Amino acid sequence: MRILRSRRLKPPATRLGSKGFLVLHKLILEKYLANRFNEGEARGLERGLREGREEGIKEGREEGQNAGREQADDEWGAWYDRMMEARERGEDFEEPPPHAGGPHENG
Repeated sequence: MRILRSRRLKPPATRLGSKGFLVLHKLILEKYLANRFNEGEARGLERGLREGREEGIKEGREEGQNAGREQADDEWGAWYDRMMEARERGEDFEEPPPHAGGPHENG
């Protein structure tokens, strides 16, 4: 116990007095709250980035599907027009429809 009574080895807060202790407590609390705020802000930012990324992927997928549908519609429309023109001329039309025998149908 003699070591703890030594003025040099006492914890600094006990030498501050009540006013000094309150100031120290306030500084520690402010630092704690600032850290908590920064951690929360970082978590919120991460969540926002993740949600934004997921939303962007979803929108990109939808745009890609829509573009694919438009391209397929254009190809089928052009094929149909060529078929009708050949029929009007009385010619045989032996061109396979678009995507017939494509990679998705092999197997």
